Amino acid sequence: MFENSTGDAGAAPDFSEDAYEIPDPEFYNFDGNKSLEKFEIGQVWALYSDEDGMPKYYGRIKKIDLLLQCKLHVAWLGVCSKSIDIMQWNDKKIPVTCGRFQLRKWKPSEYTSTAPFSHQSPDL
Repeated sequence: MFENSTGDAGAAPDFSEDAYEIPDPEFYNFDGNKSLEKFEIGQVWALYSDEDGMPKYYGRIKKIDLLLQCKLHVAWLGVCSKSIDIMQWNDKKIPVTCGRFQLRKWKPSEYTSTAPFSHQSPDL
């Protein structure tokens, strides 16, 4: 039973004339853009954060091993701006996702999957 605007209970309203067909949504396949064949030495990729799953870090592909199992060797990029605003973000451990970056001297990380990679960044 349904109530109408006057509060009276009555039969269910007839929605048949107002029916709309809604097509299935089309979703973009991000995984297709990060298949192993798309990776090349020197490319810069955004990588997902473990904290919230958003792409917040950048790395440059330094080496690709395809022998026993695929390994992508990634050198990390860090912000190199001396602007006071950027320095304050760094002090608070807030990732900077745009601006000027440089290679860090840290040991490259190795990945055996493309899952941590979000998207390729434009040529720098």
